[in-house]
Amino acid sequence: MLVAHRPLVDLVAWAHARFGTPPGDRVTQFASPSFDVTFCELANSLFAGATLVVVPEEERAGAPLADFLVRARITLAVIPPTVVASLPTEATLPADMTLIVGTEALPAEVVRAWARRHRLFNAYGPTEAVVNSATWLVPASWDGGPIPIGPPDVNKRAYVLDGALRPVAPGVLGELYVAGPGLARGYAGRPGTTAERFVACPFGPAGTRTYRTGDLARWNTAGELEYAGRTDHQIKIRGFRVEPAEIEALLTDHPAVARADAAGTRRLVAYVVFEAGASAPAGELTAWVAAALPEHLVPAAFVSLDTLPVTAANKIDRAALPAPDLTPASEGTAPRTERERVLADLVAEVLGLAEVGVHDSFFALGGDSVSSIQLVGAAGRRGIRLRPRDVFERRTVAALAAVEQRPVEPAPVTVPATGSAPLTPILRWLVERGCPIADYHQSTVLRTPPGTRLDYLVAGLGQVVDHHDALRATLTRTTLEIPAPGTLDPAGLVARVDAAELPPEAHAETLRAHAAEAARALDPFDGTMLRLVWLDAGPERPGLLAVLVHHAVVDGVSWRVLTEDLAAAFRAAELAHWRALADGDPFRISPLPLDPATDTLETLRTVAVELPPTATGPLLTEVADAFHTGPDAVLLTALALALAACGGRPGPVLVDLQGHGRVEQAVPGAELSRTVGWFTSVHPVRLDLTGLDPKDPDHPGAALKRIKEQVRAAPDNGIGHGLLRHFRPDPEGRLAALPTATIGYNYLSRFGAGDDAERDWAPAALTGSLGGGADGRLPASHTLQLNASTLEGPDGPRLQAAFTFPARLLPADDVRRLAQLWLAALEAIATAGTRPGAGWHSPGDFPLVTAGQAEIETIEAETGALTELLPLSPLQQRLFFLSSYGADGAGPDVYTTQLTLEVEGEVDAARLRAAADALLARHPNLRAAFRARPDAEPLQVVPERVRMPWREVRLDDGPVPDDGTAPGTPAAARSDATPDATPASGVIPDAVRA
Repeated sequence: MLVAHRPLVDLVAWAHARFGTPPGDRVTQFASPSFDVTFCELANSLFAGATLVVVPEEERAGAPLADFLVRARITLAVIPPTVVASLPTEATLPADMTLIVGTEALPAEVVRAWARRHRLFNAYGPTEAVVNSATWLVPASWDGGPIPIGPPDVNKRAYVLDGALRPVAPGVLGELYVAGPGLARGYAGRPGTTAERFVACPFGPAGTRTYRTGDLARWNTAGELEYAGRTDHQIKIRGFRVEPAEIEALLTDHPAVARADAAGTRRLVAYVVFEAGASAPAGELTAWVAAALPEHLVPAAFVSLDTLPVTAANKIDRAALPAPDLTPASEGTAPRTERERVLADLVAEVLGLAEVGVHDSFFALGGDSVSSIQLVGAAGRRGIRLRPRDVFERRTVAALAAVEQRPVEPAPVTVPATGSAPLTPILRWLVERGCPIADYHQSTVLRTPPGTRLDYLVAGLGQVVDHHDALRATLTRTTLEIPAPGTLDPAGLVARVDAAELPPEAHAETLRAHAAEAARALDPFDGTMLRLVWLDAGPERPGLLAVLVHHAVVDGVSWRVLTEDLAAAFRAAELAHWRALADGDPFRISPLPLDPATDTLETLRTVAVELPPTATGPLLTEVADAFHTGPDAVLLTALALALAACGGRPGPVLVDLQGHGRVEQAVPGAELSRTVGWFTSVHPVRLDLTGLDPKDPDHPGAALKRIKEQVRAAPDNGIGHGLLRHFRPDPEGRLAALPTATIGYNYLSRFGAGDDAERDWAPAALTGSLGGGADGRLPASHTLQLNASTLEGPDGPRLQAAFTFPARLLPADDVRRLAQLWLAALEAIATAGTRPGAGWHSPGDFPLVTAGQAEIETIEAETGALTELLPLSPLQQRLFFLSSYGADGAGPDVYTTQLTLEVEGEVDAARLRAAADALLARHPNLRAAFRARPDAEPLQVVPERVRMPWREVRLDDGPVPDDGTAPGTPAAARSDATPDATPASGVIPDAVRA
């Protein structure tokens, strides 16, 4: 916010005129120094010759604050109403103390508690009007009713206007505008927002402005302003606009209620704080509100709280209000027939409730006209034919279940709506107006789950666009021209914004800026009807998806359909991943299928093998680190190599991979590290070495890179497979019908041994483990199960594995041979992975760019080990273009920054160069190089290690030659000495010692 100094003079004048704090008074500093209210405190203290007293952090509410006010002999306190409400009503404050209460609406209970004992002012003012704009001295005899914010302050003017900027009559609600010389200049770097909020004043001289506060207010008969809430706090319930402040004021008039807040989206919820020792049942509060307000303003639920949550600025934190318990308040009669059960489940699903009684009103539970359409559609899909009119007339599950079953009409034959379609009346009206409508759109923001992938989002959008023909349309003056499905590329409709490093409080503003840019790209006459902007907050945090659709092809009801279809299509896109794994003819370990009646646990046999410490240690540490992966990829690569050698061909193999399943981002807010339960997840992975040459010396490493990518391809560590297969099965059972893996794999991690057994409460060293147990008749899960673990021993870690199989399906000798081939493959991987220069990266290590394995290996061959491959930021792209613009790509680099340091005394060149190298090691961006690609966006290449290019020149040895050498300079110190790694291209600092 840009604020000139002049308005502060008005603020000091207001403070002197209103409160008159003389020298000797003591004023609180309660607000944070970064909060504008601090200037109100300064105007009443330091600018008036009074003393400013900082309120300690530990005494900023309740009884400790009351004690501090007395102990510090405060004469004027500027405190938010939420904090004043926390003061004990029986507390005795300094008798001559004045209270200024502001920053949010003044609750009635604060007035009742303190106006008769102290001089109490209700202060109102947005930062944009420089701290304060209106002040009301609360009369000691105040006996209820609306609480004014007072007349305008010194040098301030206030207007209450309607939507056409016309003054409204006293008592009529309108939006409050503040004018006068004390306005801020605007918002730094945000000209659009400044123009929206600081508008031309229609009642002042030419060139003057007024600030649109966004607050609702009215004039009373005494010429005072009464605050009535925010325009952006208004909510819409069942088609009615609701102002929560009206309900809050009525509830605080109840003798048992101390504070209240109202909020909601689909239903109205009231949050109440009762007076000490008082309470009231929800039924009584419902009746209290219903006696004075219409039915749509009566809350559907009441939530009792000890205190209302507040933000860092001590305003009510509505985002922190707890979710209400919306269990129906009726007798909760359970469904008595199958038809009632189905309808009760559908009503609960549509309204987001746990359960619904058959006599509960659909609209009392929060239903509205739009959700009634959803209910009718959902009932139709279950074979119950209703009309929206039935929902309005019947209202309850019992009454709807009694609606006579209408005959089922034959389903219409659906064909893609391609070609020319006539305009709807409303669309023809819009076109005939002849006004600019390119970016006339509606939008919504959806929360995307952690782990969302761009390719699945694009695939899901493609399904939605192909299904809803209007989204592909092109508008003309008389028709909508609709092409066939598949003609629109969904990848060009989605913009991804990397927000992994952004704090959550910056997400909304960032998304808003990118969404505004996407809106400008809409053009119905060019066939651009929608754009999506995905703010990707990283794999462990939920993201935000802005969906912008031109109004020509969307309305309010359409959004319910679109959001449901997008969610369903996204899940279907993941389903496509799991279905693709079973395509083709994966290798099956036995020609015979499992028979659950015959192949049971009591028929299982086991072949046990062990890898010595000399191979186990490097395999699970050096090799895994060199290839940037974990034990699963290493062990599964060996299994794929062994199966290929055993079967004679490196064909695809389907393996069930077992994991711990504790993927906390699947349920945001979950904390599973200390939760007991069985969360194990199982998902298939396709191991495919097709195309790799087994005779290649680098074959083990190439195989590991390939398998690593295939294991990583599972979305969210594979947690979605079980959710789709069992928890949210797809309606057609497509996932259940897929071929299943005949091989199971589970790595049980690393276990300690040795001295641990001697400690109290450590696992005891027994001869043989007690193990687990199961009924021998339990069917075997796989034809072959590989279980592996690492056991720490006195001579190092040993990898132990067990190959378990039903005796009927596999010969024991074949399994022994496979186990030995597996061990041999592990040793080959260990040997290949510990060679100098072995390992390095694969495409999945660089999720922010698109680069194939061959390109990555080419970069590594030129540059050495990599830390990161990154895309270029917009500014970097422009600088890169300018630096490469010229003959043979050697354009002038006009943005190079040079710095010369003069050092007195003897310089230790070795130490100076070591310091320069340490600087590059500490800051990866200084090691970055920029690589042009002919068919793709350029890359930012960050090598793991770079030495500073270095040149030493002694001026006393003669003139400096142009070839980079100098007389008397050792060869190792000359400019042609190569660094450890040379970037592909880019600007690396050059250090010169003179």
